[in-house]
Amino acid sequence: MKVIMFLPSTSPRFKQGVTIGLWLLVAVLVIRSIPFLKEAAVRPSHGFVVLYTAAQLVAEGEDSASFYDYDWFNNQITRFVPPHIKDINVNPPFLNLFLLPLVNLGYIQARTLWTGFSVLCLLGTIWLWLHELKLRYVWLPVIGVLVLTFQPVRANLWLGQVYIFLLALVSIVWWGYRRERDGIAGGVLGLLLILKLALMPLWGLFLVQRRWKILLWGTAVFLTLFLLSLPLLGWNAWERCLYLLLNPDPRLGPSVTAYQTIFSFFRHLFIYDPQWNLAPIFQAPVIGIGGAWMTFAVLLGIPLYLAYKLTTKDTPRASVKSSDLLVAVFIILSVILNPLALDYHYPLLLLPIVILASWAWYLPVPQHTRLLALLVLGAGVALIATDLPYNSPKVSAGWWALLAYPKLYGGLLLWGLACWGIYRSYEALP
Repeated sequence: MKVIMFLPSTSPRFKQGVTIGLWLLVAVLVIRSIPFLKEAAVRPSHGFVVLYTAAQLVAEGEDSASFYDYDWFNNQITRFVPPHIKDINVNPPFLNLFLLPLVNLGYIQARTLWTGFSVLCLLGTIWLWLHELKLRYVWLPVIGVLVLTFQPVRANLWLGQVYIFLLALVSIVWWGYRRERDGIAGGVLGLLLILKLALMPLWGLFLVQRRWKILLWGTAVFLTLFLLSLPLLGWNAWERCLYLLLNPDPRLGPSVTAYQTIFSFFRHLFIYDPQWNLAPIFQAPVIGIGGAWMTFAVLLGIPLYLAYKLTTKDTPRASVKSSDLLVAVFIILSVILNPLALDYHYPLLLLPIVILASWAWYLPVPQHTRLLALLVLGAGVALIATDLPYNSPKVSAGWWALLAYPKLYGGLLLWGLACWGIYRSYEALP
């Protein structure tokens, strides 16, 4: 049980007491989650109603391009989901097929099955992390507490979103990458791209590392699924989706603090909007747009450079630990650089958190340095996991808005810690 090394006592009895205490906490959290899951499994909500309605409309033979018409699509929602809930469909067309196996079920039955499936995905994913990173003893209840108190996980289950399932797919990509199962890693990467345009920064990592098999498999799976979808979805749906990606619907309110991303941060601070942002710090669209893109370039460019240096240095192949950190930092970027990432996108950061925790705990450095790394990690996790009122109007105006991006700040702390770990790996190479 070396993982208790920072606790005030290292006696076996003390370690056993800590482990038992953590398991009891897990039990309490599980019991507390049961009423939450029972309600989440039957409630009409944003998110799942889009998936469910889209699948029903595809089964009826409706033109998928119409799904991106806000008024028309919301009229269709009322046919399938009482009471009336409005939402904007911004999903890639292929995701409209996602719930086709459930179209013969009523909304409550479909939502219940989806909630159960999400929980199973979460349990399977945790097992994969523990198995791959060889984490034993107290790690299991620690990860259990993390997942059960992680607000983005609860938000995902509450809204019936797909990001726990995507977390499972991301974890398979990581497994395939570290095991050199390039076909599996690339195939699932292509599936993530066509489902939700997810994990796009990872393509940059594999390109810099010249992992051509992963890229070829990813491209082949994406193109195959795209071509197979055309008879059901048509070209117009893809064309309409591409147009909306380049010209986002203003009803999405890209500057609202619900979007915990770099782009929302700069827009909220520096670009006035008569509906969504009445009180920026000051009106400076050049900073609001240019600052976001410059930050984007820095956040993406630094780990790409580090990945390039690790790949080209005249040494044996980089260690598994440094490869894990590279995957972690690019997963983090896939969320904080996504212009429309909300709290329910942040379950994807659970894998980087577990990777960073495993790495930092056994870091071969002086104890105070290791403790500092763990404190940075803990601060980042707390900012992401805690249900802070960042959507409150009290922190939406002027300089107060700097307090309105806790999950983004948490992601940036994780990004910095991962980059530091990658740099240390590079410096350690002979």
